[in-house]
Parts: sequence; structure tokens; C-alpha cells
Amino acid sequence: MIINKILNNNVVLSSNDAGEEIILMGRGLAFKKKVGDELDPAFVQKEFVLKNSFTGRQMQQLFSDIPSDEIDTVKKIVDMIEEDLNVELSTNIYITLTDHIHYALVRAKEGIEMPNPLLLETQKFYPKEFAAAQRALLFIEKDLGVTLPETEAGFIAFHIVNSSQGNDNMQTTMQMTEIVRDIL
Repeated sequence: MIINKILNNNVVLSSNDAGEEIILMGRGLAFKKKVGDELDPAFVQKEFVLKNSFTGRQMQQLFSDIPSDEIDTVKKIVDMIEEDLNVELSTNIYITLTDHIHYALVRAKEGIEMPNPLLLETQKFYPKEFAAAQRALLFIEKDLGVTLPETEAGFIAFHIVNSSQGNDNMQTTMQMTEIVRDIL
């Protein structure tokens, strides 16, 4: 595999044997590399085929703008969730969760806490996803040195639910949770 574009030390744009554009992730994958260099497949930990150009542009932009340690942490979190919940998450979770966690870290550093009016309902209706989200907060604290509030576990749980159901619209999941809460 040849590097077509370096997004950061851990993420590159390449092409697969079918000629499809792909994003490759791996610790230090692009370290001391340049466009046109051959990649060692042993360093590739995750591969995303960019099926539509909009998602591809989103991923390229996100992975270019977000610090690589945050991207690595999100990858570890997604791997943990898939293993613990025995579910395959949509590749869009890398976009949505990376973006969410990045701005949660920014808010935490600025002392801003975002309220989560559906926190109790999330714990009740999605207990496995919420437990995985709490473990995600521990990964964030350990890897990035920032303690996020429990309200963030509720938001992360919504990302997990959306991704495991193939639903990329968090608003829909939140509305469904509100409806169930109102019925009960």
C-alpha cells in the first residue's frame, strides 16, 4: 500500500487493490514517512473504505485537525466497545465519537459542563452501553489525563446505540428515549 496523503502520524490515505480510497490507522503508521512511500501492513490496525466522498472528506478533515493521541484513544474505546458488547459498530462512530470527545475535552479544560437531561433514562434503557461509556471515560482519563463528568457517559452511550443500530442520527435516538420516558 502506498501513502497518498498523510493525515497525521497515525492516519494515512491510501488505495486498496480494488482502487478504492481507504483510510488506514495504526500507531506511528506515517512516522518518518512521506507521500509515495510504501506502508508496512503489519502497522495497519484499522482500515476504512471510503464509500462516499462526503464521509471521506469528513474523516480526512477530522483526522487532520484532531490530535493523534485523541484519535488513538477513540480507536481503543471503539475496540473495547465492540469486544465487550459483542457488536460491530458503524465506521461513522469514528467521526461522531472523535468529534464529540474532542469537544468534550475542550469544554472540560475550559470548565464548561454540558447538562444531559436524559442521563437517568440512558442509564435505565441502555445499561450495557452506559457501562461501556463509563469505561470509555476511564480510557480518556488514563490516556489523555482529563476527567470528564458522568454526563459525558450518557452522550457516549447514545453514540454507541446509534452506531450499533446503524443509525447515524443521534437526535433520533434522543427523541425515542424522550418518548419512552414520557410514556413511563
